[in-house]
Amino acid sequence: MSKVRLVLLNIVLVLISMLGAVLIMVDFKKSVLSEFLERESWIQIIIAVVVLVVLDTGIDLWNSRKQRKEIERLNKKIIEDIKLTDNVIDKKNPYYELSQSIGYVQDKQNKLSKKYDKRKREYLSLLEYIDIGILVIDYKDRLTMSNELGKDFFDFDNEWKNQDYQNYIYNLDVRKLIEQVKLTKEDKKKQIVLKVDTVQKIVEVSAIYIPIDSKRYLIMLMLRDLTAQKEVEKKQLDFVGNLSHEIKTPITAITGFSETLLDGALNDKEVSKQFIEIIHDESTKLSNLVDDMITISRLNEHGNLNIELVNIFKLVKDTLQLFSHEIEKNRLNIRIEIDEELSLYCDKLKLKHIITNLIQNAIRYNLENGEIKIKVQNDKKNEWVFVISDTGIGISDEDKERIFERFYRVDKSHSKTVGGTGLGLAVVKESVDALSGRIKVKSQINKGTTFYVILPRFKAR
Repeated sequence: MSKVRLVLLNIVLVLISMLGAVLIMVDFKKSVLSEFLERESWIQIIIAVVVLVVLDTGIDLWNSRKQRKEIERLNKKIIEDIKLTDNVIDKKNPYYELSQSIGYVQDKQNKLSKKYDKRKREYLSLLEYIDIGILVIDYKDRLTMSNELGKDFFDFDNEWKNQDYQNYIYNLDVRKLIEQVKLTKEDKKKQIVLKVDTVQKIVEVSAIYIPIDSKRYLIMLMLRDLTAQKEVEKKQLDFVGNLSHEIKTPITAITGFSETLLDGALNDKEVSKQFIEIIHDESTKLSNLVDDMITISRLNEHGNLNIELVNIFKLVKDTLQLFSHEIEKNRLNIRIEIDEELSLYCDKLKLKHIITNLIQNAIRYNLENGEIKIKVQNDKKNEWVFVISDTGIGISDEDKERIFERFYRVDKSHSKTVGGTGLGLAVVKESVDALSGRIKVKSQINKGTTFYVILPRFKAR
């Protein structure tokens, strides 16, 4: 209650008290009362009381109107997001303390809102960097969130947000997984084949149930592409299977022929010599297989390169000497178009792996009386090219895609005749990669093959 109203109320109470005292002291006779009522002072008292009541009512109305205006002003400032702590209201105003409290709450709310927005941006940015697709579906089956990878899995358009997920997720297995999670309220996981941009992908889909309250919930889908991993696993299984076969074949031959010799064939000089030659050849294949496996394992260690000056002509000549018997046997013509003084900086061991396996490959898959031409293109500033051509059986376009896979054979019937581990070109490819180089192949069936090994020019260390 305001001070003005208190003063007016006190005056009214005093006047009423005075009136009461007068009524007690005066004789209540009719003549006296009439006489009293006629007095001017009584009329003035009544008028004063009426005036005071009117004034009090007016003051109430005025205060109410003022309060409404102050509240409207406060509401307007809050709506405009103006901090009420920044001297918006004068300290003498009765709503000053209230405005300060509202301003404090307002300030806290703004800080929390900014902090929430910052964290939200951080989390959303983080989702874009992980290699997992993320989708969130609410209890009304609406898509509420997705990172770019998640959208790519289902080819979302620009209108996807807050739309029914069934308008975008057509795969029945994924839909079934979502419905199972909704029904059981338990997390589910399944490997599903998805068609993404006309390509079949093996995707691990995890559906996670996230309760919010008794009625509302979210379902988060996490999609991880397993296609590359499955391909690696398949290659590993193929590798183990091929390796087992390649090891088993010479071991079986060695065991069988040695047992035959022990059973009496050793006494027959001609037979024993033939069997011993077979055992020697098979043990050599086994030894070569082990050497190639050791070479590949060491190449995968990614150790530092040992750069030194290498005479390319000498390295080629020494390598050809290793296969002189096969060259003579098949009557092959060898042409070396390399300057005898040509020396380049390179890792000699890795370069030797490349040259040795390419020469061996050209010899094995060549035709009788065929030709092998070896040269170096040394005219580029930052690179040099080792080129080897043969006139052999050639490679089909289909096989070109796989010739550098471990144990892959171009012509399996011919491979059984010439032998080999099936690791030669795999060793070449991994050695070239270790030297940060490239390898290309050109070939025609029954006309021959040419390999181009492009290597960087290293500097002396």
